[in-house]
Amino acid sequence: LRQMPGDRLALSSLASMKYRASQLEAEWEQASRDARMDVCHYRLIKDENEHFGASDVSKSLLGFQSLVSNIFAALTDRPRERGRLSQAVIQTTQLNLGFAYPGSFAFALYVPSETTLFGGKFDDTVDATFRVLNLHDQKEVRAIAEQLGIAVLRRVFQWSESNLASGFDLALTWTNALGNKRGDSINLQHWASLVELIGSTSETDTTTHTEIGVLVGIETGGRNFFHLVVPNGPSYKGGLAAEFDKQEKWTVNSTYRAIIEAQSTVQYSTDKTKEDHELKFWK
Repeated sequence: LRQMPGDRLALSSLASMKYRASQLEAEWEQASRDARMDVCHYRLIKDENEHFGASDVSKSLLGFQSLVSNIFAALTDRPRERGRLSQAVIQTTQLNLGFAYPGSFAFALYVPSETTLFGGKFDDTVDATFRVLNLHDQKEVRAIAEQLGIAVLRRVFQWSESNLASGFDLALTWTNALGNKRGDSINLQHWASLVELIGSTSETDTTTHTEIGVLVGIETGGRNFFHLVVPNGPSYKGGLAAEFDKQEKWTVNSTYRAIIEAQSTVQYSTDKTKEDHELKFWK
């Protein structure tokens, strides 16, 4: 067609092939529903004349698979901070390749399902998947962390980051075994907004507790620093609270009873935890 764009015979042949392909696709989807299969169409899109790297495509598919599995695990078991999945969950949620078809780089995936009067086995998982793709503010991000767990947010972040780096837009549709369909399209700008939003959101937990330990070091000047070591226990380093009496004289290598405020901050995008300590009072 590039050499003879006006060739009627070639155009007619192409139209016939497209029609036959659409017929076969419809027949396959009906056979999948009859066999109690959910079907997912996963279409990666890039600018014209850009190549699809095999590693980029595989990362995108693996990222989606990991997200679906983690959401399913959170809904059927419990929200997780880390994405360790049981073999049963991995097998249950495994997306199988039905076929690939023209249209940038597109795949038809399927997964064995079940249906009841109330819907399909993966309906809640699919609803949650499209919900995490449409996060708009940190309040919504924190709600997902509470409902589905930090592991799910980390998978969304990693998948978004991968697609953004590869330059992929995505057209995603999911049809359950009853024929009910959900779909959405995600462009590069939206991937970027998800990366920025999740990457800038964290969760901080503050606790106050009393420790008896040895004062290893203290500075009440510009640094406002302390270091306390609990025998056969933890070591605490941090700053001095505003209410801490900096005029008192404290003796290094002496034992004190300290009231310490601990702040534990978890970054949703990396699952890394930062510990900060502040000395409130001691005697």
